[in-house]
Amino acid sequence: MKKLVGIRQRVRVVSNAVYKLSGIARPTVAKNNKIIFGGRIAFWLPPQKEKQIVWMSEYNKWWKKELIFTNQVTGMATIYVHMGYGGVASTGEFTNIFLEKFRKIRWGQELTHLTPEFDRSKRRDEERKKKSKTQ
Repeated sequence: MKKLVGIRQRVRVVSNAVYKLSGIARPTVAKNNKIIFGGRIAFWLPPQKEKQIVWMSEYNKWWKKELIFTNQVTGMATIYVHMGYGGVASTGEFTNIFLEKFRKIRWGQELTHLTPEFDRSKRRDEERKKKSKTQ
């Protein structure tokens, strides 16, 4: 079995919460249809199926991708970032890798909206600034 080279980070997550996994990647070689870029970001927490974002490209351009999913297990998940996918050896760059937890906001009984959890504290800070300016 081949060992994948890359980086990983452990993060605590809760079950039945909605998360967004996102990142930006690009190959570092110039456009060449004989050399493709393969890379991925993955969320792994057994026994649920691994969630992943995959890049397969031959263009030297930054590509942003994201995946929204409902986590099914509480525990310490592992986020993997690595080059090479499907047996393709690659050279590339990754940036802006995030795992964001969303919360649900309800309007009436029917509409549910997902918003990043950190927005709540940001709005509170903005409201405090407005109050301090008016006083």
